[in-house]
Amino acid sequence: MVLTTSARAAAATLLLGTISACAQGDAAPAQEPAAKETAIDDDAAEGAVSSDALDIVMVPFTDVYTTTVQASADAVWAHLKGLYIEGGRTRQQGYDVMPLDDDITAYLGGTRAVNPDLESRREVIIRVSALDEEARLMALFITLDDMTPIYVVHQVRPDGEAASVYQTIIQTQMPVSAPEGGELTADYVREKMLADVAFHNSEVDQIFAGERAILEAAD
Repeated sequence: MVLTTSARAAAATLLLGTISACAQGDAAPAQEPAAKETAIDDDAAEGAVSSDALDIVMVPFTDVYTTTVQASADAVWAHLKGLYIEGGRTRQQGYDVMPLDDDITAYLGGTRAVNPDLESRREVIIRVSALDEEARLMALFITLDDMTPIYVVHQVRPDGEAASVYQTIIQTQMPVSAPEGGELTADYVREKMLADVAFHNSEVDQIFAGERAILEAAD
């Protein structure tokens, strides 16, 4: 279940970017009533991102992937925990993995994976933020060496006696740059993000095909 490291093949494309600050000219002195009105407008727009003079913005990203596995929910759940709680996935990718025993924020456990030979993502830290054995659900908070935050939820539900439904939800932010010679608009960001989410979902599906084959052969 390679979902975060892709945030994070899927997730690798979700690198932390920066919002370019636009140069502003000197503003004309404002009269007191006008200044008061501007303050009200600023309060109302607090937290909003305008397209004015921006050439890159950080945009919320959410991918929901759901699939059926011809293996028991217990088998899929145990496989997931081996990959993400015990560090199996990052070990497969060539990282040295150690528990986060010295991190008080990893109160449900976690791992630090390090590979100094890589050009990027030399460190991957996974903190477990929820673990429900009965619901077969885990939530992970993942940070890379560029401090990109990634939030991932994995859950497995029974589907009859011998099959299960696996779902993961991945949330992060990713930078969207203005098109060459063009401007950032809501329509452009929407089209770009919908395409990126669809691509990410297809990548997750390809990666999970290998995990599905292992699970279905063993169960």
